[in-house]
Amino acid sequence: MMEALLIRDLITQRFNILLGAFYSLIFIGAFGLVGDMPEGGFVYIVSGIAVGYMILLGSFGADKNETPRFMLSLPATRWQAVTEKFVLLFVATAFGTLCAAGLGALAGAFPGVELMGIDPMHILRIVGGMLVLSFVIPFYFKFGHQMIRYLMFTLLGVGVVAQIVAMVLLSFLRERQGPVRLFGLIMDFVKSGGSLERNLWLVGIGAAVCLVSYLVSLRIYLRRDI
Repeated sequence: MMEALLIRDLITQRFNILLGAFYSLIFIGAFGLVGDMPEGGFVYIVSGIAVGYMILLGSFGADKNETPRFMLSLPATRWQAVTEKFVLLFVATAFGTLCAAGLGALAGAFPGVELMGIDPMHILRIVGGMLVLSFVIPFYFKFGHQMIRYLMFTLLGVGVVAQIVAMVLLSFLRERQGPVRLFGLIMDFVKSGGSLERNLWLVGIGAAVCLVSYLVSLRIYLRRDI
């Protein structure tokens, strides 16, 4: 059953789970207590998504130990095997969020420490980010865990370059027109809506990405010959 697959992943990832709790402590110290945070609840968003993704990617690494064959040896259908990875991402993200929230509440109990508590807007951002990042799961079912490593390194590089390009474009917004001005209009639109509206848009986009990822993963795995 799907529960057996989930329990197996949680057991095999027990080290990453403990490491995730430690990372939450690092995030609290780095973003919540030292220096100025870019946003009040940034520490909770980073911790929830990063820890959840770390545990999910760690579970992909078990593929080298003939995991697909083991998965099919359990009394679970293929759609349950696919669904389990999405459930694991949700459980792991919730764990990372709870760790950060608990540590944040504990840190806030000390005199002189001011740390914003987690609120519904932060939860929406965490859920939206988690759903968007589920796009990586179909690549695992199609190509295996080695491909995921290359994909993540590539995305990291693209993300850094994109951030630099965005900063350069923003610096010329008031002086240029055309595509750069269009970029500025898009950024203004994103900033113009209320916080709830923006976060609901993020969750909606994430839900669409997650649905497509699930259907593609299911299609790939149902056709896979193991």
